[in-house]
Amino acid sequence: MSASLVGSEMCIRDRYEAVGEHRYHNGTNEATAVCEGIIVHIEAQNETYCVTMKSDDGVMINFANLQEAAVQEDERIRSGAALGTYQEYVEIRCFRDGEEIALEDMSEG
Repeated sequence: MSASLVGSEMCIRDRYEAVGEHRYHNGTNEATAVCEGIIVHIEAQNETYCVTMKSDDGVMINFANLQEAAVQEDERIRSGAALGTYQEYVEIRCFRDGEEIALEDMSEG
C-alpha cells in the first residue's frame, strides 16, 4: 500500500513545473495538494494567501501566492485535492524536521 501511495504522490508532484526558485505552475490556475495530509494553517499575506499542510509523513508544505484558499484549517486533504487558485505561479516550500527540502525530494526520507 505504501508503494502505491508514494507512486501517486510522485505523479502529483510531477504535474508541477518549476518556473523559478520555489515557484511552480501546473498548467492550470489551481494549486493542488502534492500528498495526503491535514491543513494546519491558512494565512492572509497582503492580497494573497498561504496554505500550510502537514503530510502524513510529517513534512510541512507551504503553498503561497494563492489568490484564494479553497480549504479550511484542520481539513483532511487527499493528494491532488484543490487548495486554492493562483495567477502566474504558486510558491511551494517543504520542510522536514525543520530543514527545507526540495519538492522533488519529498518522498526521500
